[in-house]
Amino acid sequence: TIDWEVSRITGGTLLFGEASNADGTPGGALGGVSLTSDNGATQTASIPANRLLLPGSGNFAIDGVNNSVVILNASVLSGASGTSLRHRSDTALTPVEAVGKAIGEGRPGLLALTSNNSVVQAVGTTVDVQNIVLRGNGSYTLRAGPVFTTAPTGTTTLAANLGGATSFINITNIGALVVGTVDGTGGITLPTAGVNIVRFANATGTQVVPSTVTQATGAGQGITAGGLIVAGSGTISLGNALNNVGVLAGVMYTGTSVNLANTGALSIGVVANDTGLPAAQRVSATGFTGTTLTVVNLGSLGFDQPTNLGATGGTLRFTAGAVTQGAGGAITANALGGISTAGIVLDRANDVNTVALTTLPGTGDIAFNGNSGYTVGTVAGVAGWNSAADLVGVRATRGAGATPGDGAVVTLSGNGLIGQSADVAGVATGNVEGDVVRITGSGSADLGTSLFNDADALEGALTTAGSALVYADRNNLRIGHTGGLAGVLTNNGNITIRTGVFDTPRTNPPDPAMVGPAAPGSPRPTAAGL
Repeated sequence: TIDWEVSRITGGTLLFGEASNADGTPGGALGGVSLTSDNGATQTASIPANRLLLPGSGNFAIDGVNNSVVILNASVLSGASGTSLRHRSDTALTPVEAVGKAIGEGRPGLLALTSNNSVVQAVGTTVDVQNIVLRGNGSYTLRAGPVFTTAPTGTTTLAANLGGATSFINITNIGALVVGTVDGTGGITLPTAGVNIVRFANATGTQVVPSTVTQATGAGQGITAGGLIVAGSGTISLGNALNNVGVLAGVMYTGTSVNLANTGALSIGVVANDTGLPAAQRVSATGFTGTTLTVVNLGSLGFDQPTNLGATGGTLRFTAGAVTQGAGGAITANALGGISTAGIVLDRANDVNTVALTTLPGTGDIAFNGNSGYTVGTVAGVAGWNSAADLVGVRATRGAGATPGDGAVVTLSGNGLIGQSADVAGVATGNVEGDVVRITGSGSADLGTSLFNDADALEGALTTAGSALVYADRNNLRIGHTGGLAGVLTNNGNITIRTGVFDTPRTNPPDPAMVGPAAPGSPRPTAAGL
């Protein structure tokens, strides 16, 4: 049924009057209301309706007061970029059909929703607009993007400011989504206390449609939320340094690239029903490989739940303060590169093939454990991480002016062979540096293929019978006795130690990239000549 009184139409714009009950009294709940206008509409009184249908074009401002609309349907809203729909409702709202374009028509400019309850988009529908802004104290589950998922076109900009203790935003993206400024609201802001979640996904049905999520980098356009969930395939790049997210979780589908800049403490943990970053539950329909996660965080970084990027092709990069690992926070990746300003402890059952870790001078120790064998090597740099330069070796460097024995400790442990990449053309590709280098585990260790290893003291304990230890150092070396270890021990395995292989003064911090060619008449030594 339709029960509506139109107060007046001025200049082609419909101004709402007061809704009435069947007996003529005002304010009753309605069955359905359909308003058609080629010049939009504004509002002066609330709309109590089970369904509100808004076909036509122009600017529909149905946000003057709180409405009691259960279903919002504006499936043919279309026109130029100035076309908009603003709606405000405190009733749990379901937009059952697309706020989008008909075939061959333009994309509307703005969808602005304000709710203190829940807004849920019906399955199989699409919101296709240029800009979306979400406000109020409620929660939103929307799917943004073009109607035709096989040929995504256009970009949607998203902004939100929610104040509810349990507010969340769940966005499933089909095309290109940008977190930016919309209608005066910048970025995404949710309270960090309580259960507040932002979720970006681009999975549709049983397939994964590749798409992109990016973020404006200016002030006032960051993401503030207790939790962030990422899922899908394609690129999710949230590079605003003002982001403040407490917990990261999701599903890393094959081929996904996630980049997150953040400030404050960040944990790979539990967000709603997502635990850590486990392996993809289904393979990307695009056949992409090489899943990557890059985190640049100004605060601490805790790996408290599993992070699985795939042991073949997956790459994890991070920059953070103190880096820690919980009992359930094992990392699985082909390559792991990390930079810390306060120490790195990744001592759980990690499954990584290549490791490159660095602490800045005087800032902390490094500890890494592999559940199987691994290689100290090089992890390629990318834009936004390590100035796009490659990260080389495992290096815990002491601060300027520190004396031997006062610096950082590098602990390498594992259940397989611990190896290192050989130098290339006189440049290190996998050296180990620290005041103390400590090698433990059940396998063998061969750190004798680089001329750029540099430790003041060496300690070790290999427990498996016959496991051997090989180490070469560029300068003088002493056998240490710190951390409960007394010297270098094996279980009937050979120990080979070479020192002074590259007799030059130690640099604080050493930088292999700065080592130039040997002086004329002084050929650089080679590993074969050790």
